[in-house]
Amino acid sequence: MSNIELAQWVTENLEFDQVILECFSAAEGPNSGWVHVSLKPPGKGTNRRKILSYVMSPTSGKYVYVDGLQESPE
Repeated sequence: MSNIELAQWVTENLEFDQVILECFSAAEGPNSGWVHVSLKPPGKGTNRRKILSYVMSPTSGKYVYVDGLQESPE
């Protein structure tokens, strides 16, 4: 399973506060980057179910957070 598929599976099957697909690039292979998953401890508030990606911005050349699961542009 590729990292983007893993991130998608987590969002569909598990409780989470944040899922972040970080530095994923299909051109670099299905296991490039990593998946960050966080969960609030019991009694510490409601999980936000925030889905983000950390990708290279084509305009600035720097990594930025964006909504949703996306791969870094070439």
